[in-house]
Amino acid sequence: SDNTLIVFTSDNGAPLGAAQGRPMEDVLPVNKPGIAWDGSLNDPWVGEKGMLTEGGIRVPFIMCWPGRLPAGKIYDQPVSTLDIAATAVAPAGLPADEQLDGVNLIPHLTSEVSDPPHAALYWRFLNQAAVRTEKWKYIQGGNEANYLFDLTSDEHEKRNLITEHPKIARDLAAKLSGWTSQ
Repeated sequence: SDNTLIVFTSDNGAPLGAAQGRPMEDVLPVNKPGIAWDGSLNDPWVGEKGMLTEGGIRVPFIMCWPGRLPAGKIYDQPVSTLDIAATAVAPAGLPADEQLDGVNLIPHLTSEVSDPPHAALYWRFLNQAAVRTEKWKYIQGGNEANYLFDLTSDEHEKRNLITEHPKIARDLAAKLSGWTSQ
């Protein structure tokens, strides 16, 4: 345990299903067979597993490597689970692999590099796609609905800002389209 890089994370947010907003006694599996709610919540984030809103993708990401990473440090830049492989390759003494989509997070966590690891993060799931850059997140829904959110605001993903910031929405839509074409 004193020389091992340990990563703890999840692949997605909690599956809230039909349980969110309903009284506990109505959703407990013993009372309602077939409902697979596990009691978890994604508060204060909107959404759940299978959604590209923060409740579906924002998860705990904890790294521990005694003597190599600062203990107790909170890193507030967005990272991706795709970064795990690139982060593990470097301390193993292997050359960087250009085929990996992730970034080696070690220099960011040790403050050797001050820039954020990603200029933008992208997601695609079924008929949804999203891009996040700085405080902005743009989501294309499968129902032709498009959304723009300021993730730093108190409203985060509760208020669509697409009509208030059409240029930002167009720019992010173009970024997302470029990424999707690759």
